[in-house]
Amino acid sequence: MSAPNIKSIFQLEEALEPAISNVLKSASQVQVLHTFSDCEAEFPHMEVQLEVGEQPINDHQGMVTISGQACQVPDTWNVTVIVRCVTNRQKGWLRSQAEMRSNARFSMLGCIDNFPASVVPYHELVITREMGTVLSVQAAEDLDVSEIRFAGWVSVRPDAWPAS
Repeated sequence: MSAPNIKSIFQLEEALEPAISNVLKSASQVQVLHTFSDCEAEFPHMEVQLEVGEQPINDHQGMVTISGQACQVPDTWNVTVIVRCVTNRQKGWLRSQAEMRSNARFSMLGCIDNFPASVVPYHELVITREMGTVLSVQAAEDLDVSEIRFAGWVSVRPDAWPAS
């Protein structure tokens, strides 16, 4: 599917965070928030954040026309997907931290195509590995938080480049 314009190709966070949130919500059946969520957090919940890193040196580039001039554009980025599992200690939720972490890890397995073109039409997201988990207690708010980081890359689908 061709993007409506070239600038929409570069809206990585806006395209991917909601897609990741939907995959996690489907697997865990808890509220999943992302950077662009506009609702209040319920408990338990998950939070998703995408960090876009460097563009690796490779031959994966898109040919685009900008202001009438054809040019090659690097179209791959290293990414870190951060998933936070948040529970409230006082509320005694049935879904444990361990269950939410398990659902997050399963959902982000690199061998499962959770992000086909029907879900993320302009980008291909590939998770390559889990980078670790940090468990913490936010005593003032009575919260337990598990932060899991996943490494991967995102690239522009070849058919996503707009015609002009």
